[in-house]
Amino acid sequence: MVSAGVKVTGTISAPLSLFRKYKGVELKATVLADGSVEFDGQRYDSCSTVASFARGTLVGGTPATNGWAFWKYRDTEGKAHPLDHTRQLFRNRSQQQTRPGSGEAS
Repeated sequence: MVSAGVKVTGTISAPLSLFRKYKGVELKATVLADGSVEFDGQRYDSCSTVASFARGTLVGGTPATNGWAFWKYRDTEGKAHPLDHTRQLFRNRSQQQTRPGSGEAS
């Protein structure tokens, strides 16, 4: 599921449009509120699984793919980021909240 990274801030929330230009073709997917990812009318539980199927539509098969690195999204300012950016934000925020003396409730 992708939801932990996607729900990290008030500016990034589901549904979240994902994209990737691959072999000259713009591939698009959507992270849904339940954390699943939809591509070509099918839902997947993993951003990596959906990336493999998306790539497979162009090259055949289901090549192993790191979906966090493969997919991109646009933030509220329109800047493109790898999907992994949401996961990093989530991890950084979680670490700050659990750090003693951070001033924030855990």
